[in-house]
Amino acid sequence: MEECDGLTLEAWKALRATIEKYHKTVRFIANCNYIDKIPDPIKSRFNVIVIDPINNDEEQYLFNCYLERIKYILDYFKITYTQDNIISFVKSNFPDMRALITKIQQLYNRGCSELTKDMLANSYDCSELFKLIISKPDPVSNYKQLVSEWATKPDEAILAIGKEFPDYIMTIKPELVNKLPLILINTAEYNAMLSQSIDKFVTLLGLVFKLQIILNNQC
Repeated sequence: MEECDGLTLEAWKALRATIEKYHKTVRFIANCNYIDKIPDPIKSRFNVIVIDPINNDEEQYLFNCYLERIKYILDYFKITYTQDNIISFVKSNFPDMRALITKIQQLYNRGCSELTKDMLANSYDCSELFKLIISKPDPVSNYKQLVSEWATKPDEAILAIGKEFPDYIMTIKPELVNKLPLILINTAEYNAMLSQSIDKFVTLLGLVFKLQIILNNQC
């Protein structure tokens, strides 16, 4: 079962009955990205193997390996870079090597010959959303852009703000780093609202406008 953390609670209930019925003759193998999304009664029926780094030393070792691999690929495509920029680039999606390679392919297809700060800004999946958040508030135009681009995927947007936006700030707008605590606190609060929200897009709107207020020293 691929990406089993995407199954619904009803699907897990049905699967649990199937596991119980055939556990003597069938071996079930599943993978996922977020183990916390798997119900405990299901996890107890599996041998759980976590492949995340077991400590900081192993994580740093893996990061350095990613760094060398990305350098090799950039060199092959004759895309120049500075050490600071390539470290920021790898951090933006570590440990997702596939996403990093996809971004390099996009840079190459656009004819880019250098990994610059501007290119880094555009390498994030939600770069346009992040640019909107750090821009000067313009309620009407911002609302129109959010409706056109994010009305159908507010969960994805709020998740990206929580996971990628802090790194985006540190890379692209380091002068705003002191705002990170408020950014993360508010993102966590709005993320918690999603499960009980009648309209998730309204929750996204609230978060975006709240972050704009924070970043523009209006609170």
